[in-house]
Amino acid sequence: MKIAIFCRQAHFARLVSTVVIRLNQTGKAFDLVPTSDTTADIGIVDAADPADCAMAAHALAAQPGLKLVNVVGFADQALGVNEVLRSNVVIGLMPTIKKIADAKAATDLVAQLAAKDAALAAMPRPTVNAPAKRVLKALAVDDSPTIRAQLQNILGRIGMECDIAESAIAALKKLETNFYDIMYVDVVMPEMNGYELTRMVKRDRARKAMPVIILTSQSSPFDRARGALAGCDTYLSKPVDAQRFFDATVKALSKVSGHDMGAVHMVDPADTSGVSSPAAQSPFSSGAMQTGNILRSV
Repeated sequence: MKIAIFCRQAHFARLVSTVVIRLNQTGKAFDLVPTSDTTADIGIVDAADPADCAMAAHALAAQPGLKLVNVVGFADQALGVNEVLRSNVVIGLMPTIKKIADAKAATDLVAQLAAKDAALAAMPRPTVNAPAKRVLKALAVDDSPTIRAQLQNILGRIGMECDIAESAIAALKKLETNFYDIMYVDVVMPEMNGYELTRMVKRDRARKAMPVIILTSQSSPFDRARGALAGCDTYLSKPVDAQRFFDATVKALSKVSGHDMGAVHMVDPADTSGVSSPAAQSPFSSGAMQTGNILRSV
């Protein structure tokens, strides 16, 4: 910090110089500058000399931030905040100058932090895009080309990819080289029925966590019991409407340990938010997926 001495007496100036030297020995950094220096931080004034006071007042008018320390020669009056006695000038000046310097340093630090915060706030913020949701992949197993086409259609409309297999044997070959999040299985198929295929999948340690939904026209309690014993996660009897198919799929996927449904892409057929055209009010509103039943017996 810079200190200016507003006093024409050489003895007074020497005393102030002594104080500055001692302050610098304590680790502070103070420099003595001429009274004409408009960058001075602190001014030491001999308050007993009107000419010195006028000189200090002129400097203060040119530099409002200047802090003045008045050296007074009377002890019968209470000292002001920045006043010290001439009889004790060396000891009195040191704590007064240090107090002013500390206060200014704190003010400067606050101003610097505020400027830094303002600069950071003004900086353009990078756009953080939400991570893309994962598209689920399903395997649909049915010996009917019509049902396979319907399943591909419906699964595509709810936001899932779909592979198809025309038999249980074809499904097992696909399972050897592909990962699927879920499998839909018909019961009545040549060579191996859906119960047997489900049982084989659930006995495989690498794939038993994959949900299996049986989709069939066989709806008797005995058939349902066979499906449960085979290990299927859900048993749906045809015909199946869009909402029931979607709800059963979500429920089966949600049971998979560690499966975060919020991180996958699926379209609820009941969700019509943002839809403007009546013809587009359902993902199942055209083609083979008319509203109502979507999977029928063939």
